[in-house]
Amino acid sequence: MKITRENLKNMILQEMATTLSPKDNKNRMNVMYRNGPFKMLVQSVWDTLDKLEESIRQSGDLEPVDLEGLKNSDLQRLNDKLQIIYSVIDHKLAGRIE
Repeated sequence: MKITRENLKNMILQEMATTLSPKDNKNRMNVMYRNGPFKMLVQSVWDTLDKLEESIRQSGDLEPVDLEGLKNSDLQRLNDKLQIIYSVIDHKLAGRIE
């Protein structure tokens, strides 16, 4: 096999990607050290859901009707909203919305 300049370049870049740590490799874009613009919002939602879970676990006086309402109504609406967010992301990635 003849090694062309392009093959050599690709081999070197592949070797750099596998042997250098991401922060030392300036030629490789790596999102490992990047916080996205939604990090704080997602963390806030996550923290709230953790509090909800802990509240359900710790509360000894919940009635079955309370748990059923949370499960079948409130959490279902949260799930529906997540599905809408997934859909918006898909449309944004496909260029159908700005």
